[in-house]
Parts: sequence; structure tokens; C-alpha cells
Amino acid sequence: MDGQLELRLNQIMLQASAREKRVEQLLQRMMKLGALILRAEWVCLFLPSKWTHELTHYQSYPLGRDVECSMTGRELAQLFDGEKAPWMLRENNLYIPLFVNGNLHSVLYYANISDEIQGDRVRMANRIVKQMNLLFESKLIQTEKDNYHAALVQISDVIAHTERYEEAMKQAMEMASEVAGGICGIMLLSKDKQSIIPVYTRNVGHEDLQQIPYPPLPGHDQTAYLAITQRRVIFVEDTAADPFVDREFCEKYDIKSYMTLPLFIHEKEIGILFVDYSYHHTFTKQEVNFFSELGQQISHVLYSLQTRQELLHNKRIQDRLIEMMRDMTSRIRMRDVLKDMVDRTYGLLQEKVGVSVWLTNDAKDHIKLASWQGATLRLDKRRAVEFSFEELGNAALLQDLFLEVDTNSSMGRFFHGAGLECSIGTPLMAGKELTGILFLHALEGHQWTEQEKLTLSAIGIHAGPIIRHGQYIQMLEKQSKLDGLTKVFNRQHFEKMFREYGVRHMRHAKPFTLLMMDLDNFKQINDQYGHLVGDDVMRSVAQILMDTIRRSDKAFRYGGEEFAVLLPWTGKDEAEQVAERIRANIEAAHFNPPVTVSIGLATFLETARQPEEVIELADLALYKAKNRGKNRVVSAL
Repeated sequence: MDGQLELRLNQIMLQASAREKRVEQLLQRMMKLGALILRAEWVCLFLPSKWTHELTHYQSYPLGRDVECSMTGRELAQLFDGEKAPWMLRENNLYIPLFVNGNLHSVLYYANISDEIQGDRVRMANRIVKQMNLLFESKLIQTEKDNYHAALVQISDVIAHTERYEEAMKQAMEMASEVAGGICGIMLLSKDKQSIIPVYTRNVGHEDLQQIPYPPLPGHDQTAYLAITQRRVIFVEDTAADPFVDREFCEKYDIKSYMTLPLFIHEKEIGILFVDYSYHHTFTKQEVNFFSELGQQISHVLYSLQTRQELLHNKRIQDRLIEMMRDMTSRIRMRDVLKDMVDRTYGLLQEKVGVSVWLTNDAKDHIKLASWQGATLRLDKRRAVEFSFEELGNAALLQDLFLEVDTNSSMGRFFHGAGLECSIGTPLMAGKELTGILFLHALEGHQWTEQEKLTLSAIGIHAGPIIRHGQYIQMLEKQSKLDGLTKVFNRQHFEKMFREYGVRHMRHAKPFTLLMMDLDNFKQINDQYGHLVGDDVMRSVAQILMDTIRRSDKAFRYGGEEFAVLLPWTGKDEAEQVAERIRANIEAAHFNPPVTVSIGLATFLETARQPEEVIELADLALYKAKNRGKNRVVSAL
């Protein structure tokens, strides 16, 4: 008989669990069912208060005479503290605790029950109560999921339809607090990442809504810093025992437990979402999932807001930035693009700070000074300055939006020598590729303003792709000027440069010299050893030529095995010395097979009165060098 009763009761509970949508409705069915079976005079349900989690009298069903519950909610909690008994019978009063995740959640209280519970009925009661607990816990977890999902939908709708950001955040936090039963709030990282700023919290007084240093000082709450730096949720289930909390603050606002969740957008940390409780709260998986999804929503809203505020912060600055980017895009030469960028940046910042732009080399392991502007920036324009990324110190942390130059690094000492005490930069990115770094420089004691940082970052975001495009065009132009085999300038570029040299030197009445060179017996090398060896010889000769000539000289492949070298502002005597060094270096290079070179030269104003005569006279001198036995230098008369 008892077995059939147990089976029937389990079926009824399963049906009730499937039918009832809310936990409270399921409990009410259990109250009535249990009261009828146990023939209790009175049944009472205790549920936890949303904000204090203390057990409170929720609902009663007097089935006989009306009696008072003999215990308070606090006494009931103490009765089952540490006790995991499925039920407890005292003076004909039956107490059934309902547990969730191992913690006491609710209590069913049946007064003056008539049926005795002993013998086999004890075991049956244990099984029935265990089944009841399982059904209740499952229903409660599902209800929490549904409540959290509904809350997320409502919060999303509020955020989408509330124009004022402050009002949207306030409503979102109030709705989240309501569903979670804790106080929710937001704190954001300042733009310079030096402090955490409270944005919204309901239970903290205005006098305590102050910025917290980041990283925090000793004695301040450390959990926000830990959550952001470790990129994980921090749980504090007992503020009195946790070494990382501000205990004085928690005592003042009766905070017993709290959770700190980091807010990120596009891998960039922006702040924290927190929820605190006035009791020792055990955080569930459903809660964490809810706040994680809420945090993602809030992060997107905050990011959109920050982006909008940054773009609209100063209309005049933004208009000039747009004009600046448009003008930079229209520039053809990279030198003009960079000069325009530093000049405009210098002007945008009212000429109060220096500006410099550094570009990466092809190997992406060094940056080289490309252009600069500013009265406080004292640099030698004749000096090529570059640093490896190891020499930049912490300025090499290119994942940061702002790069503060370490004064002890090689770059920091360089800036100090140029009269600058503080420098910040921003990476110039084209997609994921670093093209360079844009720096602002100031004297000692300067505090970087938000406008300066905003201008720097805005230019940095847009200038990277423009520079990369300019570099690409520059590379194409350079390749069009180079000989494919030897990588010195080609014949087409020689003709262009020769015309420019002629006009310039004629205007200033100054000499320039042309060297015409031909590799001796090169046809025999190709015939005997093959064209691959011949190509290697050509490349090696071109490299010797580049290593020997001066920085201002220009080398060209004139055609076949012929090379030409233009020596600006150079008379005949000095040109003969350069030519002889070239000849001697090639002869001493120990080619296998041996290689020598014949050189003829002619000088404008000394051997030719017109620039166009120089090529003909240099070619004639080369012909004489060949006829006189090769491997020699001959000057036109």
C-alpha cells in the first residue's frame, strides 16, 4: 500500500512540475498535497527575501484551526545550518528543507500532522522528500534561466530605446539588480588607464564615489584590478575574510559578498561590472552567465558611446582632421605625406608640443626618424636616426593605444638630448601591420591633455593606411626605376636624371661628371661559363659599384654589360679618383673567372660646354680605354 502511495505521489509531483510555470506555484501544489496526505492542521511556506536572503513567511494554508508558526525564519535557517537531513519532526510539527546547490533555500512547515512517520514510512518519506528536492531544484534553475533571459531581453530593449546614455545605464542596472537580488553597478577605466571611475551604483554615497588609482594603492579594493588584468570574474563570498577587499568600505555599506566582472571590447579593457549582496551569497552558474552576457551588452554600449564622444568631442578639431586626412591622401610623394602629417598635427595642437613620425624598415625590426616639427624639437636634419624595437624600452608595447617613452631607454635618452623630457606616441597601423609611430614631445612638467591624446590617437588610426598606401606607391615607383638584375637604376631613369643634372648644373654654372663603364671580355664569360655565371658577375659588379661611390652619386645599368655613374658637383680631377677606386675594387674582387672594367669619363664645363655633349665624350673616352688595353680609366680631353 505504501509503495503504491509513494509511486502515486511521485507521479503527481512530476505532473505538477511539468504543468506549473513558476516555482511558487509548484511549491503551493506541494503545500496542499502534503497537507492532505499528512492531515496537517496548518501548512506554511518560508522563502528567502530577495535582498537579504533571510527566510520569511511567504504563504499559509490553515486546514484546521488557525495556529501560529512556532519558529521564525532565522530560527529555521539555524535549525538546518550544517544539517542536510531530508526532513525534521518536532512535537508533531514537520519541517521539510529544500536545498539548491547544497544550500538551504526554502522550508515547508506542516503543523500538528496526524499521520505517524516511523518504520518503513521513514524510508519512504526520505525518498519522497529527495524526489521533491530534485524537482524543486530543477524547476528553480530553469525558472532562474527564464528570468535572466527575459531580463536580458528587456534590458537590451531599454538600452536600444533610451537616448540618454546615463538613463540607459541606470535603468539597466536597476533591472539587473531586481532580477539578481543584488546591487549592480559599473566602474570604467579612465582614458589614460591611471584610475577606475564609478559611473553608476545605487547604494554608495556621493562622498565615496571617487576615482580609485589603477593599479590600486594598498588598502584600496584590489579585485577590480585583478579582474581586469587577469581577465576573469572575481568572486568574493565573504568580504570580512578576503585579503583583497576594502573591508572598511564593505562594512560601511553592509556588503558581505560581491562579484567583479571585467568589461572588454575588441580585446580592449574598459572597466568592470559589479554586483554586491548584503548576505553571504554563493554565486550560481546561471548568475555568472547572466552577468557575462549583460557585460557584453554594456561593453558595446560603452564602446559606442566613447567612440561617439571622441569623434564629436571637438567639432573644429574633427573637421580639421578630416581635411588633413584628405590632403594627405592626395599627396603623391611620401615625403610630402609625412611633412603634411607632422605640420598639421603641430598646428592642431596649437604649436604647443613637438611632433615626430618614425617609419618601420622593411624587416620590421627598426624604426627610423622620417619627419618632425616643433620649436622644442632640436634635431640634426643631416643625421639619419633609427632604433631597434629593443632600444625603445616600453614604447615597444605596440598593443597599447598610447606609448609612453621610457626615459632610461635609448630612445628616451635621445629625446632628452634633443631637449625633450616627456614623449608619448601611438602606433600607425595598416590592418595588423605596423607602419610606424607618431610621437608628441614636450618639456618637463607637461601634463598630456585629453585633447592632445584624442588628436594623437585619431591621427594614428587614420594615418597608418595612408602611409602604407604611400609606401606601396613609392615602392612601385622605385621598382620602375631599377634594373631587375642588378638593382641599380635603369637606363630610363638615367635619361631622366641626366636631363635634371644638366639643367641644374647649367643654372648654377657648376661641373658634374659622367662615368661610362664596360666590363672587359664579358661576352667570353657568357660563352664559356654560361649566362647564370654572367648574371652573378653583373650583380657582384653592381654591388661593388654601390659600395664604392659616394652617397650623392648615382649608379645606373646603361645597357648589356655597361654601367654609368653620375657624379654631381664634381670636377675632372676628383672624378678620376672615384673612377680609379671603382676600377681597382673590381679588379681586386677576385672573380672566377677574373673580371676587369674599362672606364671613360667626361666633365661638364671642363671637357664639354653643353650637357648633351657629355654622354658622347664619355662614350668616346670609354672606346679609347678599350683600345689602349682595357682595365683602365681614360678622361675625355
